[in-house]
Amino acid sequence: MNLHNIKQKWYLQPTTATKRTTDLHKVMKIPITINDLVKKSYNFDYKLKYSRFLKKEIPVKIHHHLYELETLPLELRDLKSIQKLYNSSITISNEIEYFKNINNNEDIEVFKKKLNTIINGYGDKISDITKPLIDYNKNIKKINTEEIITNLYTSRLCIRLLVYNYMNIIDNNKSLISNINITSLITDSIKKINNTVRGQILIIPGVNINKKPVYIQYISSHIDYIITEILKNAYVATYKCGRHEEIKIELFDNKNEMIIKIIDKGNSFNISNLDNVFRFGYTTSEYKPESLISRNIYPIEGYGYGLALSRIYARYFGGEILIVPYKNYGTEVIIYLSKLTRNQIII
Repeated sequence: MNLHNIKQKWYLQPTTATKRTTDLHKVMKIPITINDLVKKSYNFDYKLKYSRFLKKEIPVKIHHHLYELETLPLELRDLKSIQKLYNSSITISNEIEYFKNINNNEDIEVFKKKLNTIINGYGDKISDITKPLIDYNKNIKKINTEEIITNLYTSRLCIRLLVYNYMNIIDNNKSLISNINITSLITDSIKKINNTVRGQILIIPGVNINKKPVYIQYISSHIDYIITEILKNAYVATYKCGRHEEIKIELFDNKNEMIIKIIDKGNSFNISNLDNVFRFGYTTSEYKPESLISRNIYPIEGYGYGLALSRIYARYFGGEILIVPYKNYGTEVIIYLSKLTRNQIII
């Protein structure tokens, strides 16, 4: 079946693409555990099986979220950003599904380059549809767009993980999941944030963290994203309250999980807002990032995506993020990270 020639106005009538989406949506996604991705060595047979697995599985995963797009109300499906995501996803799915049979190292190398080329721009189109979905939910509220956005970002996370892990194994013979010195990683994140906020915050708060090395099997970029987003919030809260007290980070190393607690002494927020802080697009900032970005100014607050995405990253591997607000006294953020190779986590 050739799916390349789909109609641009895909929602107006049944097309080959929508039929294929319905077919693949009925296919169960193949469960794979973290331990399937982390091996002592990666021989040709493993790389060949991984390549063939991605060739079959990625189209299934893509069509599962396309099926969700096809059920959106007509006024949402008519948006250019959603049409672009849909058509781009169809193209990506086709290029992977109809890639030639993979039988040798040369085929694996060509397939890896194909994946690298087509996956990089895939996530950007998901980002493009987030704001229209948020605005629709605020103004019309016909459907739970929050759930749709969460599902799309979770799908993106899964696909990127499988692809980037695959490319790292092919190129470097090692998984993205590694033994991380989390203390060192957090220290580097603090330095990065200090450089970012300089010029936006007049007094940069101090951060107190025990320097004793603590290790966890995880993906370093995921931890870095979560820590950076939560620390940025703590920096802003500390600066705005005027007390400029030290931010404290505590690490607790349990058998099956790592707990990171980030405590600031800012003004915090009312507990009635607790459900809102994890919603896409929710922010208490007076900044409008779009107007500032157009002048090449990149504020550290006001986007409304950081906490929502951080929780998706944590929950994807069986972790969690909890927030305890103490209005006028400060905020505690507790991050639970599962030790990946100790738990049979299915992705």
